[in-house]
Amino acid sequence: MVMVMEQQNQINNQFLPVHTKLQERYEILKVNGEGNFGITYIGWDCLLESKVAIKEFFPVSRVRRDVSKGETEVYVFQEKEYEQILEKYLEEARKLSKLNQIDGIVSIRDFFYANHTAYIVMDYIEGTSIRDYIQENGTVSEHEVKQMLKPIFSSLSKIHEQGIIHRDISADNIMITDDNHVILVDFGSARQINLDEDKSMTVMIKRGYSAPELYRSHGEQGPYTDVYAVCATIYYMLTGKSPDEAIDRILEDETESLVKMKGVRASKEFRRNVMKGISLKAKERFATMKELENALYTEKKKSRVLAGLAVFIILVGLLGTFLFNSPKEKVATVLKEKTEAVTKSPEPTPQMYKMISGIGKTKQEILETLPGLKEKAVTVAWKSSYDENFQKGFVIAQSIPVDTSYSKEKTVHVTFTLSKGVKKVMVPSVVGMNYEEAEKKIKSKGFTYKIVWKEKQNGKAYVVLSQSVRAGTKKRKKTCIKLTVCKSITPKLTTKPTKKPKKYDGVITY
Repeated sequence: MVMVMEQQNQINNQFLPVHTKLQERYEILKVNGEGNFGITYIGWDCLLESKVAIKEFFPVSRVRRDVSKGETEVYVFQEKEYEQILEKYLEEARKLSKLNQIDGIVSIRDFFYANHTAYIVMDYIEGTSIRDYIQENGTVSEHEVKQMLKPIFSSLSKIHEQGIIHRDISADNIMITDDNHVILVDFGSARQINLDEDKSMTVMIKRGYSAPELYRSHGEQGPYTDVYAVCATIYYMLTGKSPDEAIDRILEDETESLVKMKGVRASKEFRRNVMKGISLKAKERFATMKELENALYTEKKKSRVLAGLAVFIILVGLLGTFLFNSPKEKVATVLKEKTEAVTKSPEPTPQMYKMISGIGKTKQEILETLPGLKEKAVTVAWKSSYDENFQKGFVIAQSIPVDTSYSKEKTVHVTFTLSKGVKKVMVPSVVGMNYEEAEKKIKSKGFTYKIVWKEKQNGKAYVVLSQSVRAGTKKRKKTCIKLTVCKSITPKLTTKPTKKPKKYDGVITY
């Protein structure tokens, strides 16, 4: 039975409580997401003092837990079968950890058994998802899609070579980092292509992105399953909406074709290839990521080859005509060409455009005012960077200088850099440190501080007891952090009072 993933915003009693420690190293900070396959937490690596993403193996059809009763271990149904699946889960984590050097995928730091289940610890990616980027900045062009997703094609091809498919690719799981790298995250649903265990195992379904075979209990899955999800993501990037859910498309396919859609900034060939990638029948899609990549990235090269071939054929034809015509005919032909060349009216001068200054403008303002954009004399790409002088969403730089001339005869490519606002820095943990060391650490991150002394009997003098901003929180530089430091006091020695004698009828008693 296939269960559809439902995103939930409220914490239920199956989530590990905040501040739960795993392996005496990883602290749970908050729940980041959950599905029928597992729970993702944002955690804190107490050893390396950095945020991490922690994926807990938690297939809801096979386990239960009630933390309201103080439980952290999971209660398992069908113990033997569960243990086999759990071992497969960690085996795939071991395989993925060996791919850490591949660009475009999140790195796995650690994996271990605990609470009668398994955990995968991954890098926490600071950035923006493709979904959030499109919602904030609008749809992108074919050129931008190719730039952004290039690392994803390469990394997925290498993962597939290891016999693993991701199964959970979507606009939510592709992140644009703060330094403009694109990374595929959340391998919690990754699965070997040829597993022998029960294929009816609960899977995570992403509406609009999951291929039809993921809806079937025993559907055959392969690299083409990820091809569907990647092309559905491209569809979203070009249009701002995802395709209809696959299960609905099987009954009645009402997904609008990119080929016929207006306002999409992509060539017809590119659109056709994307639509092929979201074909309902697996055999009609591209079989591998490499096939898809070749189709999307080499179409211009093919066009140039065909154009060159056409020119070659024309030249051969002209040469044949010249060789086989009589001398008199040759002279007549040459004279005719010379006459036409003299009398032929000069070609019209192509319309010229000048590059505007985009500094301080929004993306929408650029798209509305950039000369030659509608005429395809210029294409636009976008980057983002932190800046202290401009608010988020305003252009801070451009790749082509102002007043540079260009025309439709030779298309130019301009990249505008949008401000991401002021960069925030992660607050370090200084609790338990000597206050002088804590001061240095706080200052090294660009923060200011204020010392508040607190008397604590028998406390360790000059040690930081607490900090006003929690470690792991991101704050602007120069934020003031209050450090409460122990001011030890020595307990005062008191002497036992001497008992005064009492008089009763002239007799002194004690």
